[in-house]
Amino acid sequence: MRAILMSAAILSLALIPIGCGECGREEAVKGVKEEAPPEAQAPATVEGYFREAAEKAGISDFQGTIESYTRAIELDPKQVSAYFNRGNARVRAGDSPGAIADFTRVIELDPTSVMAYYSRGVSKQRSGDQEGACQDWRKAGELGNKDALELVKKFCP
Repeated sequence: MRAILMSAAILSLALIPIGCGECGREEAVKGVKEEAPPEAQAPATVEGYFREAAEKAGISDFQGTIESYTRAIELDPKQVSAYFNRGNARVRAGDSPGAIADFTRVIELDPTSVMAYYSRGVSKQRSGDQEGACQDWRKAGELGNKDALELVKKFCP
């Protein structure tokens, strides 16, 4: 991403006359073009949006992370990892209903996604749906997640 931004910045410079020792700063600045607005620099590929989302998550911009994964999903609606990652970003942003919806979509696309069942269970518990959480943790346990089985022992009748 930095290389792309650096290239854009380099390409946006106009030629400044060489040997213009008497030119004031004002003269030199006239040769610099204004940089394109951020929305014009947005990535146009799923991979680009994943990189953008990772950068935003790295600075705890979870709303921005969610938006980047949403754009990736718009380009590829069957992108399982985009739904899963967006679900995790929604958990971090405190949006349990949104997280549950994303983890549910992961399960629809990949019914063997152990971590989607586990994570949806955690989100359901946070939303007050203990029975739904236990069902998801049991399913995750059936698929081999030992941590989910520990949660079943601790929280489920």
